[in-house]
Amino acid sequence: MSKPKTKIMGRPRIEIDFEQFEKLCNYQATIGEIASWFNMSVDTLEERIREKFGCTFSAYTQRHKDMGKISVRRKQFSEAMKGNTTMLIHLGKNYLEQFDRNKIESDNTNKNVEVSYEDYIKTLGDN
Repeated sequence: MSKPKTKIMGRPRIEIDFEQFEKLCNYQATIGEIASWFNMSVDTLEERIREKFGCTFSAYTQRHKDMGKISVRRKQFSEAMKGNTTMLIHLGKNYLEQFDRNKIESDNTNKNVEVSYEDYIKTLGDN
């Protein structure tokens, strides 16, 4: 007498479109966001990544996050070169260490200066 086939219980396997997965990684989506995109749990997504790539989500996505940053940086430089003044200032501050500086001079830099709210209000009345 043959044994009856047992029915496999549980949800059907959710497959991942890894091309779409890579795009989401380039956009620096979190593991939770990507899991939601594919309508699966974070644990299931981690399992699929280990099966496909033999590593964790974090290890796999680091390269894609870096590629995403390069894309943003490329666009920033492109906009700056088109004359976008805001972007030129941003890049100058971040890459060329150009900052707006307010120079404060003191003959003793080891003293703490305390200013109360009341003192601040009084200075407003002096103007």
